[in-house]
Amino acid sequence: MRKLLSVTILLILFCGSGLAAQDFKNCNEIKVDVKVENANSRLSNGKIILNFQEADYEKFKLFLFSENRLNNRLDFVGDEINDLSNGNYTLIIQGKDNEKFCPKQFKLKLEKE
Repeated sequence: MRKLLSVTILLILFCGSGLAAQDFKNCNEIKVDVKVENANSRLSNGKIILNFQEADYEKFKLFLFSENRLNNRLDFVGDEINDLSNGNYTLIIQGKDNEKFCPKQFKLKLEKE
């Protein structure tokens, strides 16, 4: 059931944003470096830092999914995601406002230091 929900959310994100499958043929790669800073012990002070190389971060929307729904960030714009607890995350980056970027996905893990 959880997997079905994740797939449904991804379909809504990609199809609902005006990006159909045929549009991906002519899209530009999102060039970004992703760095994770782990949370200390049980604190929610971890972060994900994004360094976009060829475009300003304001051209992108971020969607962060976690095992803990409190850590989810939907339709987020920025180059840093703060106040995260340890755990597994899926980060999806896509172009904002009809920008022709190919969506990019990262699997990330924040661990105890």
